[in-house]
Amino acid sequence: PELAADRGRVELLALEMQQQEEQVREVSLTQAQAWLAPVYMARLPIDRDDANARVQQLLESLALHSGLIQQRDGSYSFAHYTFQEYMAARALDGVAQRSGDQAAIDFLLERSDKPRWHETLLLAAGHWSGDPHTAPRSERLVCELLARHTQAADLLAAEALADIGPSEELNHLRCEAAQQLHSLAFANPPICPDAPTRNRAATLLDRLDADDRPALDLLHPDYWAAPIPPGPFLIGDDNSRYDDEKPAFVCTIARPYALARFPVTSRQYLQFLQALPPAEAERYRPDGWPGSRYRVGEGNHPVVTISWHAANAFAIWVNDLLRRKGLLGPGERVALPSEPEWERAAAYPVALPAGDPAAGRRTYPWGEWPEAEQGTNPQARANYLGVGIGGTSVAGIFPHGAADCGAEDLADNGWEWTRSIYAPYPYDPADGREAPDDPAGKLFTFRAGSWGDRPITLRAANRDYNNPDNFNDNVGFRLATHPACPAKCHAVRHGVVPPNTKKGASFDPGRGPGPAKENCAAPGPVVPHGAKIRARRNRQFAGQMIIRPRPFVSPAL
Repeated sequence: PELAADRGRVELLALEMQQQEEQVREVSLTQAQAWLAPVYMARLPIDRDDANARVQQLLESLALHSGLIQQRDGSYSFAHYTFQEYMAARALDGVAQRSGDQAAIDFLLERSDKPRWHETLLLAAGHWSGDPHTAPRSERLVCELLARHTQAADLLAAEALADIGPSEELNHLRCEAAQQLHSLAFANPPICPDAPTRNRAATLLDRLDADDRPALDLLHPDYWAAPIPPGPFLIGDDNSRYDDEKPAFVCTIARPYALARFPVTSRQYLQFLQALPPAEAERYRPDGWPGSRYRVGEGNHPVVTISWHAANAFAIWVNDLLRRKGLLGPGERVALPSEPEWERAAAYPVALPAGDPAAGRRTYPWGEWPEAEQGTNPQARANYLGVGIGGTSVAGIFPHGAADCGAEDLADNGWEWTRSIYAPYPYDPADGREAPDDPAGKLFTFRAGSWGDRPITLRAANRDYNNPDNFNDNVGFRLATHPACPAKCHAVRHGVVPPNTKKGASFDPGRGPGPAKENCAAPGPVVPHGAKIRARRNRQFAGQMIIRPRPFVSPAL
């Protein structure tokens, strides 16, 4: 009741407190009386002493009965700073009534470069947009922010539009903001060197439902990077400190393939879940999601906390989806990439000169990375430990870190499951590492690196592994597409049609998509796998899937 009767005075108090120096969130009784006593005196026939007494009574009553104000050592503060920001935003209604709409707008614009005022500005814009009489005020505020043509103002305007939500009257501003965000997030070379800022722009673009890049559409040709032609290349790294990258040897890929341009995103994975019966959808739901879908703004982040079984099931579903849409020819297939396919795309130019299988090899997908630049690097080409994002980022905000084939985020953001069982080099697909009879008890390889790793882990030769039932917050996957096999290559070897399976029958994604037709010739004997010790390994995996994998039936689309 006290708040309802004295709301205007509490709002004014919040607005005055918000204008104090940064990080000052308390006010003395004397200062509060200096702000509020004149308001009482203007409305009531009382003197200053009586007005001061009423201010003290108001604050004490709010502290005692409402919990909105707290008293400590003779000072007062709002119990929650967000409530102070909200009440300050509401106080701007009074500014508009006394001095006009533009005065309230200008008040916020003059302070919009100060982070302390950002939440108040957003709350005011949202509050005004909910009333037809004040909605033009909100529109004008956003319009004037965009007219400044600065990164900070563009981001603030976009966040206000995202908070307001879809509005036909604001569509023109949403389009303008989306154009600015797209350039800020994805320009190549980046126009903003700060990776967290680019990630914020891309996240806001997703919140505005305006990230329409064709490469994020499973059905669009741009979903795939440039095809990699067949031929020999050198895989592994004899100079590595990790034994499982040795020996380096020549591996021949017998047929072309292409990797997806980006890792599988949460929005794409949600399409898969929505196509499944509820029980199946729950079985494959990422453990890191707060519920049945991803967090707001993370639709185009790589999907993580995904087991190998779930990644493989998604690949089978996409293979079926594209086939039903007529986007796969006879014998073509979609699957997880093998280790050789992943490293060939990440470490080499698309076209290799004849005669030298190591020609053009890159340490990282974009080339070399001098150690002197591997600290906290604002020009970094990957989302790793040094850029300060602290989690997965929107796919594609490091276009200058792409591999030659056009695949992005190959070294960073999240590790990527492959279809290959983890085993020592040399790599031989005929030894069963790509066609396990039963994945249980096996270890599967993942490649790349993640947002929580050091530069050495982002190298194209780096390998790691885990149980196919396990998942973690830095492990996702991407797809590969393969053309029709040579005549002697039976489709069974690629997991498309199991042997002796009747037409229309289901099959088990846990069996894996089968081996590719690589022919890996290795000089020298097999070297026993050595211990691979990293600080990253000290982080335990987030958990294990409780329900054991069962045969997956790709639903009718």
